[in-house]
Amino acid sequence: MISYKTAFTNFFKKGFNFKGTSTRAEFWWMVGTFMLATLIWGVLGLIVFALTGNKVDWGAHSITFNDNQIMVLVAWLAVMVVVMIILLIPYMALQVRRFRDTALAEPLVWIALIISIVGQFGGANTLMNIISGIAGLLVLILCVLPTNYLTKISWLSRK
Repeated sequence: MISYKTAFTNFFKKGFNFKGTSTRAEFWWMVGTFMLATLIWGVLGLIVFALTGNKVDWGAHSITFNDNQIMVLVAWLAVMVVVMIILLIPYMALQVRRFRDTALAEPLVWIALIISIVGQFGGANTLMNIISGIAGLLVLILCVLPTNYLTKISWLSRK
C-alpha cells in the first residue's frame, strides 16, 4: 500500500498527468486529506467570523452583517476559491488516473469525469438532484473498485 507521504507527493508531481493510473490508496489518501482540510477550514472560518463582530442580527428573516464580517467573509471566500482553482486540475488528473486503474475503457473514463463534474452541481431542480445523486454514486463505485476490476466486463473494459 502507498504511504500518505508518497500519495501527497504524487498528487502534486502528477498534477497535470492524465495518463497512467492511481491506486485506490493514492486516491483515497487525497480524498481524506481534502475532507479533513475542508472540515478544518470550515471550523476556522466560523471561529474567525464569530470573532470579527459583536453579533449577527437575525431579525426580519434576514441576516445583517457588520463591515468587519463582510470583509472577513469576502477574504475567506477569495482564499478558498484560489485554493480550489489550484487543486482542481491535479484532482481531476488523479480521478482520471483512478478510473483508468479500474481498467475502464478510455471513452468511458472521460464520460465518468464529466459525470463527476456535473454531479457536483445539483441545483434546485428535483430531477437534477436525482441525476446528481446517481452520478455521484457511479463515480464512488468506480473509485472503490480494485485495480483492473473491469477487465471482467468486456464492454466496459479497455483490455
